Amino acid sequence: MKAPLFLLFLAIISCVHQGRKHSSADGVEIVNCLSEISAEVVAVPLETNELCRLGEVRQVKGDGRDLFVWSENGIYRFDRTGKFRNRFSIDAGRRISDFALNPGQQQVMILDSAQQLHCFTHDGQTLFRMDLGTDAPWQTILDIACHDSSLWIAIERLTPDRRFEKRLVRIDFSGQVEEDYKLTEVDLGRFSLSCNYSPELSVIGNRVYVYAPFSSKETILRDTLHLLSGDMLPPAGESGALQVMPVRTNGRFLFASYRENVSEKENYLFLYDRKKDKAYPLHGFMDDFYQTGPVSNLQALDMRSCEYGYFKSGKEVARAFPERSETANPVIFLLKLHA
Repeated sequence: MKAPLFLLFLAIISCVHQGRKHSSADGVEIVNCLSEISAEVVAVPLETNELCRLGEVRQVKGDGRDLFVWSENGIYRFDRTGKFRNRFSIDAGRRISDFALNPGQQQVMILDSAQQLHCFTHDGQTLFRMDLGTDAPWQTILDIACHDSSLWIAIERLTPDRRFEKRLVRIDFSGQVEEDYKLTEVDLGRFSLSCNYSPELSVIGNRVYVYAPFSSKETILRDTLHLLSGDMLPPAGESGALQVMPVRTNGRFLFASYRENVSEKENYLFLYDRKKDKAYPLHGFMDDFYQTGPVSNLQALDMRSCEYGYFKSGKEVARAFPERSETANPVIFLLKLHA
């Protein structure tokens, strides 16, 4: 650590106050601009036609030259210019629970509500299906990801003594379990319940770890400083257990984001710059590239958290794209954080 913990905390508070630049109309302070964390933002206006009416976008992931958009109407593939390529279809009557990309293999994995895993090529051809529900030693699949030629799943199961626990399981594509870890709380120097929230799978180096954002933003800065002071990134794992992290990392930046529509006041977007020892406040950033207003949510497009994206539509993109109708599909904005 570069400085004692209390000195670093004072430096961060100073940076927070010095970095204030904007206020929104409703009085919520918007601090800092996207250009402070990224040198470039690329806009991708998604094609709109009768074959790809997206509706509300839930998640975006990227693999090479392709973007995969999960919306309320399904999962769609676009290229990096925004041209629509194809849509992925699963059995009628089943909803999509999650999806993952298999980097380098040009494969898309879609988990449906019956815990059936559908594997497609990027062009939408079905390669195989795998039953992850029948006779499985878990009740619920919380998140899926592909890494190192294996499928990783975060699951919840009922133990013999009737308690629910969360685990991270690695299986091959024949369904054989290769690794199995109990998910435990990272030591934050206080009582915490991160494992009670929805986990997301990420990668540090060549190791899969679990990120679970807290539903409260009150302690996110303190927890980040505690992790850094104890040199606790990447997460430790021993004796069949793996610690859950409250932040993602791509090396320089630590990142956390919580979104819950029914509790807007709890939503936050948090970044910490390890190179500058600077924490960015929790209300988000101003888009000083395309002037679309405040950016209150950034999504990691890949497991290594190398590329991030946000999406906007309607009046928010009218200034940058005046010819675009309010009913058109969203514009996806892509950025890489400073190295």
